[in-house]
Amino acid sequence: MSETNQIDLNKLHHIVLRETENDTIQEIDPDFYRILSDFIR
Repeated sequence: MSETNQIDLNKLHHIVLRETENDTIQEIDPDFYRILSDFIR
């Protein structure tokens, strides 16, 4: 995500899958929630 600094449904789906398929805490882009907010807007 950080490489393009954009989010789309495919990337969001990939992030969710990675979270649900792994028991450890996953690292996300520090700007994830801002970028997600922009996407939703």
